[in-house]
Amino acid sequence: MRRFLVQTRFSAEGIRDIRQNGGSHQTKTLTKLVEAGGGKVECHYYTLGGGYHSMSLLTFPTADAAWASYLIGQAMPLWTSDVTELIEEGEIDKAARQAREMAARMGP
Repeated sequence: MRRFLVQTRFSAEGIRDIRQNGGSHQTKTLTKLVEAGGGKVECHYYTLGGGYHSMSLLTFPTADAAWASYLIGQAMPLWTSDVTELIEEGEIDKAARQAREMAARMGP
């Protein structure tokens, strides 16, 4: 599974929705969106300060599934999000080995 950090800013409409329906309503909307793409909400927190209103850790089976959910989510009038794919150290080790092999093939 691929893991993503999602940092969200609510629009004025999103803030009104929270005020009227509570944070659990927004969390349910997020969960429904992520699960429709085959993903899972590992955790979701509301934040105070720092430029974002909430942060979530999501997992998806593929980057395509994450992108599909992102495209739908960004079209919603409630929020805009910044998404960062999180990469485990084993993947970085593999990429570093591949980079060394590529550099060796390229020569000086």
